[in-house]
Amino acid sequence: MLRIYTYLFWIVFSCASILGYNYWKSRNRHLFFKTGSTRSLLWVFFILVLSPVAVNYWFPDTTVNLKADTIIHLDEVQQRNLLRDGEIGEYYKNVVSVIGNNMNWVGFVSALLIMVTWFIYIHRMDVFHKEKLRYQIGTLLLGMLSSLLVVVITDGIDLYYPITYTGHFWYDLFVFSFLDIGVIEEFVKLIPFFIILKCTKEIDEPYDYILYACLSALGFAFIENLIYFKNITGTIIQGRAMLSVVGHMLDSSFAVYGLVISRYQHSSSKIVYFGVSFLIASFLHGLYDYLLFEHMLILVIGIFIFEIQVWTIMVNNTINNSQFFHFKIAHRDEKLRFFLAVMLSGILVLNYFVDAFQYGKQDANTNYLQSCFYSGLLIIFYVTHLSNYDLVKGYWRPIEFRISPPDYDHVPVNRGLASLLSVFKYNFIQPVNIVNYIVTIQPPHYNQLVYGYMSLNKGKIVDRICLLSVSDNGKESIDPDWFVVKLRDDLDLEDCLDDQYVNSFLLIKLETKSDSLIHDEDIRVFMRLIPDMQMVRSKQLTRKDAFPPIGYGLVNSVFVPGYTVKAS
Repeated sequence: MLRIYTYLFWIVFSCASILGYNYWKSRNRHLFFKTGSTRSLLWVFFILVLSPVAVNYWFPDTTVNLKADTIIHLDEVQQRNLLRDGEIGEYYKNVVSVIGNNMNWVGFVSALLIMVTWFIYIHRMDVFHKEKLRYQIGTLLLGMLSSLLVVVITDGIDLYYPITYTGHFWYDLFVFSFLDIGVIEEFVKLIPFFIILKCTKEIDEPYDYILYACLSALGFAFIENLIYFKNITGTIIQGRAMLSVVGHMLDSSFAVYGLVISRYQHSSSKIVYFGVSFLIASFLHGLYDYLLFEHMLILVIGIFIFEIQVWTIMVNNTINNSQFFHFKIAHRDEKLRFFLAVMLSGILVLNYFVDAFQYGKQDANTNYLQSCFYSGLLIIFYVTHLSNYDLVKGYWRPIEFRISPPDYDHVPVNRGLASLLSVFKYNFIQPVNIVNYIVTIQPPHYNQLVYGYMSLNKGKIVDRICLLSVSDNGKESIDPDWFVVKLRDDLDLEDCLDDQYVNSFLLIKLETKSDSLIHDEDIRVFMRLIPDMQMVRSKQLTRKDAFPPIGYGLVNSVFVPGYTVKAS
């Protein structure tokens, strides 16, 4: 316990120190708690800190038995006989009866709260063209019904080829976990998705594929949670809410992403792309279950975090390539972060309250402290990552599967770990959504190329474009971080430059993506001239070196959409 208290203290102390420093140096302190993740994370902190006060001062000392008196189990032999004889109706009647009889109100409320939380989240992520609510609810219900197919498929297979967990690595991973669990469950979860895809016209933009796949997975997970929640023990509620249910949504999204790529990016064979993405999703599902069976929790968390990063890139790509795309949604993520922070913290606290009623305050407090360390960090990760979308029209960000070579400046024991962790760095999204900002721009004194010729100017950031970057060894890459600024006053650089350029526009790129135009002053940017506006408007990528560089500039915001900022 002392170790947990020590960890929690240092986490809180470190976060408070960073928060205080950033608040102190912000030039718009009145916006510090209104932008970014700060407000959401503070709510997480207050909810998690104040909940023990409520439990220890207001909850009764007596415990309440929330467990079912008797748990009813299916007669497996009888069920297989019914299946063999073709008595499907009686077979399903027994399945539904057992689920209903084992269900308790705490488990039902918990499963419903989890489903509603993630439903609202993925619904609000549909930022451009909202789908009809009746189709979304219908997909949820179909997902619930489809979950019952898993039982009959697995029992049907067991009639002819019994599959059990044997303790042999290859068999347990590829046969039991991948084929018997991953493939079957991912296939079943996609049935409602394909019904919506083929029978309606609701799926009309890239994100809709992710949306309806997740909705089907949510319905599936709801029934699965009812089964798991027949007895509420330990941290099962928060574990299911933050890992298992999210895992179902991730895997279903991975399965349909091949369809997104084949339709919107490459216009290639849907069958090939879908087949590959489906097998990847099924394997990841099976791998997750196998690692849980083997109690490899650290590996589970590591792979899960990587999958979350991949999923956010996929969602970001579907948003950027919607035919309804516009930049006006840039600040909607604040409310979504806040919603996730409150709801996920509430689910963790619900688990704490149930523990307090069942096992008493002392045991509940012990479990809660451990939960705050593990689940609390997971909530912070969700709040800071799941709502990050970096708006670049038409850009497909690649998913990076690479690891940096060991850095020999590190202590030897840390070199391997640092190298492995670099995979997370390459897939991190740092949003730079500054289109429609009005800024001032001027060269610093050390920019000898244009200093003295380019005075303080004001302009509006009107677009964001991708440029083609070519390295010294000839390797091409896409640089999506260039912004088009429409200047108030025309540039007059004829005395220092021979290049032909459009004098009313300028290209800029933040030197450091983490700089904030709301809170930071004199942000350094790279500046380039635009020889012809057609180069900016063209759908074909233009090489970066076609835009003449003119060194560094210093930028400050004077107008931010939705907020009032102080002039520098």
